[in-house]
Amino acid sequence: FAGDIRAPLPVCDGDWEDSAWAFFRALLDQRVDAAVRGGGSGFSADNDNSNSGNDHGNAPQPGHVLRDDDDAGQGRVTAMEDDASVSAPRWPTLDSIAATPTSAEFILDTLRPLAEREGTQSGERKAQRDAQRCLILGRTRELVQEVVPRWVFPSVSSVGQNGEDSQNTETNNTHPQAKPNPALLRFATHLLLFLQQSLPENGGGLRGNGPLHFHVNKVVNLYVVHLIATRRYALVPRYAAHLAKATLVETYTRFLTLLAPTDLGTKKRILKEACQWIAVDGDEDEETHDDEPHVGVRAIVAKTMHDSRLVVLWDGSERSGGAFSGRRVFGAGAARGPEHRENILEWALSLAKTRMHAEAATHACALVRQLCLSRTSRALDFENRRRDGDPVSGTTNQSENSENFSSGESRARHLVAELLPPDLQRNASESDAPGAAAELGDWASYLAAASAARRWRDCANARDVAGDLLSGASVGGAADDAAFAAAFESCKQAALDAAQNAVRAVLSLAYARESEDGFYEDTDGQTPQSSDDAGFWLDCVSLVDGPEAISRGLVGERGGATYGTGGKAGTGDQSEPIAVRLLVAPVHDDVYETRAIDDDQTDTIALEQIASSLQSALELRARDLFTRAADVAVTVEAVPGVFGEGASADVSNGMLLVEISVASRTADEESSRLGVAKLAAEALKGDLPSDCFKEDKKSPRLETVSCDASDSEIVRAVCRHVLWPSLLLEAASAEADIGAGTNEITTLVADAKRGLHKLFSVRETKDLVRSARFGELGALETGSRRV
Repeated sequence: FAGDIRAPLPVCDGDWEDSAWAFFRALLDQRVDAAVRGGGSGFSADNDNSNSGNDHGNAPQPGHVLRDDDDAGQGRVTAMEDDASVSAPRWPTLDSIAATPTSAEFILDTLRPLAEREGTQSGERKAQRDAQRCLILGRTRELVQEVVPRWVFPSVSSVGQNGEDSQNTETNNTHPQAKPNPALLRFATHLLLFLQQSLPENGGGLRGNGPLHFHVNKVVNLYVVHLIATRRYALVPRYAAHLAKATLVETYTRFLTLLAPTDLGTKKRILKEACQWIAVDGDEDEETHDDEPHVGVRAIVAKTMHDSRLVVLWDGSERSGGAFSGRRVFGAGAARGPEHRENILEWALSLAKTRMHAEAATHACALVRQLCLSRTSRALDFENRRRDGDPVSGTTNQSENSENFSSGESRARHLVAELLPPDLQRNASESDAPGAAAELGDWASYLAAASAARRWRDCANARDVAGDLLSGASVGGAADDAAFAAAFESCKQAALDAAQNAVRAVLSLAYARESEDGFYEDTDGQTPQSSDDAGFWLDCVSLVDGPEAISRGLVGERGGATYGTGGKAGTGDQSEPIAVRLLVAPVHDDVYETRAIDDDQTDTIALEQIASSLQSALELRARDLFTRAADVAVTVEAVPGVFGEGASADVSNGMLLVEISVASRTADEESSRLGVAKLAAEALKGDLPSDCFKEDKKSPRLETVSCDASDSEIVRAVCRHVLWPSLLLEAASAEADIGAGTNEITTLVADAKRGLHKLFSVRETKDLVRSARFGELGALETGSRRV
């Protein structure tokens, strides 16, 4: 067609793409002819954005060519003929030049009616035309800020440079965004990533901290979420690697949380695929601020474990600008069961050839603490009465959940002895968490002592049953007295051995820490050594790791890792309050009458009544424990229960969020820390003042779901206040059952230098004295008292 647009345009039949090709081909031919002739040599592509459609200063001009032989009989014009003799050129004519737009922008303006007509018929076609227009004209900012958001977020007309919707915020909130078209979302993601890598000058502003990177990050993140939703997990790390660091960590953390219930093999495959696209410890060549760490798979897994224990995501305080204030938003620590946190731990154990031992050990310690805290002395007494066959009132519908603490100990034992790898303690000691490694050894010793005590209870119960059979109390007489007598003597000896083992195990746990073989045996046969620093079980400075030491001010000012004594604070940040946060569930055993489980309204009212009474009791008890009661803040809030994932029925009925905080003061910080731990422990054990509870009922015992504090030492102090009395009371009962009249456990508790008596409440002290008295009376009755 020799570049004459008037010839091909009718054939295009109103099609936008055909018409665009014809226009651009005609413009190209005219420019090539002008360049070949030397005419119009002043034309430049930089003038495509001319504002006037009639400006032909740089456009091709009419040329001077030879006429054809049959041109109206005028004959041939020779090459030697003077140009002035040619009155009208054959090509290009003024009409053909006038019919061809002089720039790409004018061509697209000419085709706008066709694009609008197609857009009314198909939204995808309109999106395609808008993208073509922006790419042809090189308008990257318009493409990224206005065009692409209309594909991905159909309800958004445009997005500002800083990521703020140009539409009214209130309007967007009342009209939810439609689900994006998967094909358009995929195309938009690939388009933006292509431009990011292809365009010069920081990818046209699409890379890093460029002005358009926010939009790229938003679209790519949405596509990553789409891949997760469609279970195309192998593609997730390939696209997630292009996300901004903060978005990468947040999105991948949710991805790993979603896949937490999967098996260990799947976890290893997912992390292996992630390491192929995302550096394990972050890209060291990437520029970061001094206080901003490199983001990698290790940081993602660490945040996943942290978030699984997080109880409150947002505390409901005012946002920046004071524009909003609302209710709290609870995290996985309050919405998921203990099984979820164990599944999350497997991510750290699945990351092969990485240094996740420190994070895994720290997370495991936090889980074991909250699992074992359900073993209160009242829970122990309640379970023992059930195991011994004593009637317990008010437990008709809750009997199957009465052994909450034993299930917690069982989970803790499985975690420590089976789930954690054998080399974890040694590797954690050699990395960044020697304190967590030492604490795991302490928990292993505690669980062994608790197992010995439970073993005695089982043997003693079997002995009592055999005694009943021998006396004919259960079967109305024995057919073979010799056989029953032999069985009884065997059970009696087993109970005696178990009682002696239980007493020895508990006494050994109470002794000062010594250098001994660790609980975990390495695969090469070597056994790591535990710390030989002075201290006792769960009360030793060697349990403190670097971050905790810094927060508590235990690190020397001269740069060395100079730690102070066990629980004393030094030069830490004194502006932070000393606080503990408990997520607990009231256990409805012998305290409250059985309620209808399916009556949600009654259940909620009862829970709110318990919360109000518990807060009053905590505030009343705080006046006795703190010299400045005005500095103590106590809040108790009812929160929804958790179903499944290892949660008990009491937890599913509803929980209480208990928060205790004391303003930090250097002068009395140590007493404040001790007071917070003691107050929290008395709440868990059900030893708060009963005057605050209606109908003269005692303070309910509480099942621990989560326990967190301003530093880990406060949580360890709570564990000592809860677990030592429980374990020692069990050992005292075992010692009384031996029948020798000894009182080693009572003597240990009464030792002022050891100080275990400070961990006992008044009720627990009475129970200890009662056990010692029973042992004395039993020994006197049988004449076996040792002098």
